[in-house]
Amino acid sequence: MANDFGIDSHKLSLHPERVSQWLKWGDNWEKAKKIYPIYVEISPSGLCNHSCSFCGLDFTPQNKAVFLEASILKGCLSEMANLGVKSVMFAGEGEPLLHKDMAEITVHAKKTGIDTAFTTNATCLTEKFCNKAIGSIEWIKVSINAGTTETYAKIHNAPKSHFELVLRNIVSAVKIRDEQKSFCVIGVQAILLPDNKNEMEILAKLARNIGCSYLVIKPYSQHPLSVTKKYKNASFQQDEMKNLEEALSRINGNDFKVIFRRQTMERISKGRTYSKCYST
Repeated sequence: MANDFGIDSHKLSLHPERVSQWLKWGDNWEKAKKIYPIYVEISPSGLCNHSCSFCGLDFTPQNKAVFLEASILKGCLSEMANLGVKSVMFAGEGEPLLHKDMAEITVHAKKTGIDTAFTTNATCLTEKFCNKAIGSIEWIKVSINAGTTETYAKIHNAPKSHFELVLRNIVSAVKIRDEQKSFCVIGVQAILLPDNKNEMEILAKLARNIGCSYLVIKPYSQHPLSVTKKYKNASFQQDEMKNLEEALSRINGNDFKVIFRRQTMERISKGRTYSKCYST
């Protein structure tokens, strides 16, 4: 299915200078350690107002109201920009928009030359935040893991009212973006689960109708250290996935795309093809 957003891919081809540094200095630790990342993910909040049933490392049961101090984070962002970091996504263990200074931090990051993005449940994607910050954001990806109020409340372990709240907030964000002539791309993401697989078409139509640019549907992946085992044995038949993908493709339009990450689903279904991870 068409994917114009670079999801399930990478953008290394846009950074030949950084790649060439690795090729040149990769075997020289003293030089290699000065090659800074292009992209960084930051968790500004250790607190989440949802307790999703699939939460990867079970952050929410023991999370606390801990937030990165704004002045320190802004200083770090300035330093990152000077060292070559190009973009930052605010997401992580908690809900980033619970941080009271998030708009200020976002504007500061943009001023340093860093592109910013958010993965959020959008319950705090308020008009106040959008009016101040949306012009400094490249994209916002909203986590909505159901197409109906009841299933949303069950999966997110959140009040039923949050489903409509999130939809209203997205509509408002799209309106403010358009009024400001911002280029911020607003989309939705859902993790495919046995509990929500029959609602993906409903969600896709909702996302399209409220002005989102895309819906990403990605597979659940069981973290080996996760306490949660609810979806450990979740699997989907290839025929079932093919039929769902075809049904979702019919919802696509000129301004809306469903990005069905089937390749990732197939890769996860095969399990690990290696015995040891060398990434760390």
